[in-house]
Amino acid sequence: SSGINAEWPLRPGSANKLNENDVRGALSTAVSTAASVPLLLGFTASGELVKVKEMSDDEFNGNIVKGGAIVTAVGTATSVPWLLGFTASGVAKASIAAGIQSGIGNVVGSSAFAAAQTVGATTILGTSAPVIVAAAGVTAVGYGGYKLYQSKYK
Repeated sequence: SSGINAEWPLRPGSANKLNENDVRGALSTAVSTAASVPLLLGFTASGELVKVKEMSDDEFNGNIVKGGAIVTAVGTATSVPWLLGFTASGVAKASIAAGIQSGIGNVVGSSAFAAAQTVGATTILGTSAPVIVAAAGVTAVGYGGYKLYQSKYK
């Protein structure tokens, strides 16, 4: 694949190029992690609950909290480009990215800023989808925590 020519200090030895496979690999990891959470909680693709082993309500609700925490972490981590202002439609007005761009002036194609904008413009990370995933995770944590609280203090 063609390189984006962005500096990528986290990958020494890669000739300092962030290529499309790096971006796709990171996105694939985030999506597959988020997609596996329902299976980890014991739900099938059709949404039916499968009991692999007998577990108490507290264990089950604790698993909901753990799964929700994983989804929240993945959603939050992958929301960073969008929250900074690197969106699918370009740099968002009045965003942190816009402030950085105004300080840089003419953006060089091989800069980290250009790489961040490429990620924001060409992947799902430039949309609000990861924020929605994080919100779903927070909801699961809240629900599981509430059920655990209820079982302890009936």
